[in-house]
Amino acid sequence: MKTMKTTLLALTAASIAILPGVASAAGCGIDAAGEVNVLMNFFPVLELLDKEMQECATDKLKIVNKLTTDHRGELKNMAEASVSPFDAAHVANATITPLQAKGQLLPLNDLVAKYGGTLEDQMLIRFGDQIMAVAFMANAEHLFYRKDIFDQLGIAAPKTWDDVLAAAEKIKAAKVVEYPFGAAYKTGWELGNVFIDLYLAHGGELFDPATGDQAFDNDAGLATLQLMKSLGSYMSPNALAIDFAA
Repeated sequence: MKTMKTTLLALTAASIAILPGVASAAGCGIDAAGEVNVLMNFFPVLELLDKEMQECATDKLKIVNKLTTDHRGELKNMAEASVSPFDAAHVANATITPLQAKGQLLPLNDLVAKYGGTLEDQMLIRFGDQIMAVAFMANAEHLFYRKDIFDQLGIAAPKTWDDVLAAAEKIKAAKVVEYPFGAAYKTGWELGNVFIDLYLAHGGELFDPATGDQAFDNDAGLATLQLMKSLGSYMSPNALAIDFAA
């Protein structure tokens, strides 16, 4: 019942002129000159990354990172511009694929070979033989439960989604709380993310490995939708407005 989402850093096609500076700055003890500009999403771990990068700045090396809440829109504009003010960008699972499909990323094989001695192989995000991004973090998703309510009603900690549904039904019947289950079901990205997590947990594959066609119109996909509907019946009527910031 736990899934992981990687977060990536990729170089765009506009960054080729500054790549030596980017790589040299990574050691923070190597003499480098120039300017590095990175487009980042705005959330705490990237604020930390920005802070660490700023410590690499010197009189000869300027580091300018833009953290923005409109990251997806600015990333699209950055990638499609003939001349971009950014040399690299933070991307995620949902944003790297369209960039790669349009040929808007640069392979990192040569840089990884030269500077990536401490990188683990699972951090290298490949499309075929080309390393197109480096993963630097992963988000762990968790299921939380109210131990006091579970203890009160004699419910064991759930180990399966069937257990979750049974616990929700028992809590609902006892009228301890009005809505015994909650999740980020906001229409759009959050709801799609829930579907993918549960679909993969059902053993489904998103794409046919032979053709690349979508492969979720199947029994696993139907079972996923049925589970989402069942969970939704224990949620607030406002569930489709609840996002990850709620």
